[in-house]
Amino acid sequence: MKSGTKGSTFWAKLDPEEPKQRLRFIISDPDSEGYILVVHATSYTGRRWQDRSCIIKLGEYSKITKDSFIYYKKAIDMTEMELVKSSMKGIIFLSKDKISQALLLKIQTGAKETEELPIKYTKYFAYF
Repeated sequence: MKSGTKGSTFWAKLDPEEPKQRLRFIISDPDSEGYILVVHATSYTGRRWQDRSCIIKLGEYSKITKDSFIYYKKAIDMTEMELVKSSMKGIIFLSKDKISQALLLKIQTGAKETEELPIKYTKYFAYF
């Protein structure tokens, strides 16, 4: 499996303000410049500010240990080369398994429906 393949996952703490590593999902194929769209999951507790566009229930993916939501507001894009370099530096930890097609579609659908995804990332819808 290529490291930047749509449906792949990895663990990373990419924002210094994050308290811990987050499970991240690659949800697009590369665009014309080689960038992929990446979103992450975080615990869902039902708070009003939490985006309900895509809630992943315990059991939908083996790496999800409690109900979680996709935090589209914190989406990022990166190249596969950045992914590989970050992996070699120990900044990110690639998972060997991929999410199911059903879960990938659920996350992609949530990206299209949410108002939280930064507008600059809507271009990736063409690469779903």
